[in-house]
Amino acid sequence: MKYVLLSISLLCVGCANKVVTFVTSTELGVDADTTTQNVTIGYSRKEAVIGPIYETGAIPPVFADIKSSTSVFRPRVSQFYATGEAARLATTKEAVQQDENAQLSGRTKRMYFGTSSNVGLQARFTGGQPTSVNFGYKRQEYSRIPIIENDEDEDVYGSVLANIQIGTNINNIGSTSLEVGQIFATGDAANQLAPYTNNAIIKETIRAAGNVGGSYADDENTRILRQKQIDDDTFNSRLEGWLAANNIDVSTTTFIETDQFPVLKSRAIQQLLEE
Repeated sequence: MKYVLLSISLLCVGCANKVVTFVTSTELGVDADTTTQNVTIGYSRKEAVIGPIYETGAIPPVFADIKSSTSVFRPRVSQFYATGEAARLATTKEAVQQDENAQLSGRTKRMYFGTSSNVGLQARFTGGQPTSVNFGYKRQEYSRIPIIENDEDEDVYGSVLANIQIGTNINNIGSTSLEVGQIFATGDAANQLAPYTNNAIIKETIRAAGNVGGSYADDENTRILRQKQIDDDTFNSRLEGWLAANNIDVSTTTFIETDQFPVLKSRAIQQLLEE
């Protein structure tokens, strides 16, 4: 991360405070060999922003969102990048009032915010069954946000937000996948997201990772399956077997949490809960 911030800093040497530099960098890789039955999946992501923080505590809003399912045979990626009013509108799910202090006016100082994530999954199969799994995760987050005293002698501090969720699916070599949902936001975009960190807006980003383009589901069948997954320790493995038997090539999390399988969810409830 320090190298990302350093490289951006070098770009901004001599720049005035009223400049925003916003950078994201993503690398994805899938290596699978059906002969040796080895699968290796890697994900690397860096995000950084350097810009002003105003005496009101406001930071220019930026927003980055990536959803990826690095499935062996069906890798999918969806990525979003926005600044300014577009970032604020993209993160507004309901009529959340803009903070009256989030005005980009007055004196400024320089602020920094960045994250770096590296994730790797390696699996070996024998006879179609996983025999060894290695999973690695490394995450760095850094912010340097000056506290500024406003005209009323109050200390103000700007808003930033970062979130990452990771899931894996290792049933067989064909369905092995690494699923990642990640968001990065500053200023009023972060303020808009913060109330929903445990609700639909973050879940929609995270849960859709395994099914890019899908949406978070919360219908009755979804709630039944989700609760069964919590209450019954054996249910997840039974559901995995049911999905495989019905040639449904998604993880149990994707199946339950997205809105793509309403008919199949009803069938799963009838067949699995009536056993």
